[in-house]
Amino acid sequence: MRNRAQIMVEYSVLIGIIVAALISMQVYVKRAAQGRIRSHTEQLSGGRAYSPGAMNSASVVDRTVVESTASVGVRIGDRVKGSATSSATNVQQDTEGFEEILPLGAEPRG
Repeated sequence: MRNRAQIMVEYSVLIGIIVAALISMQVYVKRAAQGRIRSHTEQLSGGRAYSPGAMNSASVVDRTVVESTASVGVRIGDRVKGSATSSATNVQQDTEGFEEILPLGAEPRG
């Protein structure tokens, strides 16, 4: 029985060490994947897409929301027997913008 418990403790310590190693390597694996994505992006865009500071963009969003509600009651004699409510919402959104990517050598310094 004692031998079995010792084996369980050894396996759990071994699994703990493996999990700790994988967690500590997570940052390096993530950076390697991001580096691969960056190199592929630079190859496809000629070095323009992944350059910090080489992108200028601006956008304007106009949003109009119109809500209306109407209630109608049915009057029989002096009493209101029932009512119906109707509501409508109209949303209109216009987006206007531009995006400019500068060549790699022309990116602003600063």
